Amino acid sequence: MSNLDRLQMNRREFLFTSTALALAGCGGNNTSFLTDQFEGGSKYTYDYVPVLVLSGSWWQMGRQYGYLLANSIRSTYALVAPYKDFYNRGCGKMNAEIVDELFESYPQRFKNFFMGMAETSGLSLQQLKVANSLEIILIFGPKIYNNMRCSAVSTWGEYS
Repeated sequence: MSNLDRLQMNRREFLFTSTALALAGCGGNNTSFLTDQFEGGSKYTYDYVPVLVLSGSWWQMGRQYGYLLANSIRSTYALVAPYKDFYNRGCGKMNAEIVDELFESYPQRFKNFFMGMAETSGLSLQQLKVANSLEIILIFGPKIYNNMRCSAVSTWGEYS
């Protein structure tokens, strides 16, 4: 049995709150409600912040994430894409090179997550790599992006 087969057979559950990739704002109405579901994953919104509950293999969770946050992920790509071919003064390399190096440094399970996202987000794997590099390209590179964002991930079980 391959590692991918094992990953797909192992059921994991994660709670993802991603304001960097989702570009979510923060409100103050203190309400939480289910807004969408896809292949076992659920998207809730709490004070305008998307909260995802994902399950399955890394690839399956990537499919759920890509579908549930497709519009936000595409918006993030549109923000970063114009700078993907620029020289990054902070890193001393071209952004395109950094994007690929960052992705290659990830463990296979994260790469599987991205492959799942590429199937449902409406973006190619290469475009997702660019969107994922928002902080490196826009904050640490030319310093044109002054609106800082943050991300958080909560886990439980053997990943906690």
